[in-house]
Amino acid sequence: MIKFFKKNKFINKFIVILLLFSFIIIKLNNNKLNVRAEPLFQSNVYIKINSINKDSVVFTFFNSANENLVYIYKIDLIDTKKNEVIKEFEAYTNLLLKENTLNTMVFKVNKLKEKNQYIIRITSKECLNGIKIKSIEFKFKTL
Repeated sequence: MIKFFKKNKFINKFIVILLLFSFIIIKLNNNKLNVRAEPLFQSNVYIKINSINKDSVVFTFFNSANENLVYIYKIDLIDTKKNEVIKEFEAYTNLLLKENTLNTMVFKVNKLKEKNQYIIRITSKECLNGIKIKSIEFKFKTL
C-alpha cells in the first residue's frame, strides 16, 4: 500500500489538498460556534426618573426596539438598608415595534419609606435566543 502512494503523486497531492480544505472548514466552523452576540442590553439602554416623592417613584425604562431581543423583563425594587427585594414585577416588550423607535415602559411604585435609598434592577428574563443574563441598576433616594 505504501508503494501505491509513492508511485501516485497525483493521489498524494489530492489527499493533501483535501486534508487542507477539511482543516480550513473545521476551523471556520469552530470560529462561528465561539462567536456569540449579546442581544440583551445595548449601549442606548437607560432608566430615567420622572418624579420622586416621599413615598413613590415614577421611572421610565428606554431601549431601542431594533437592537433589543429581550421580550420579558424582571424588575426588582431593592431596599438598600435591608438589602432585600421589596417589589418584584414583570414587563413585556412589544415585539412588533418598528425599527429606530424607542421602546419605553413607565412604572409607578407607591408605599415607599421616606428618605430611604432604593435600587431599581431590570433583568432580562426571556429573550429570542434563550440567553438569560445581564441586568442594569439605578439607585435613587426618596424625599
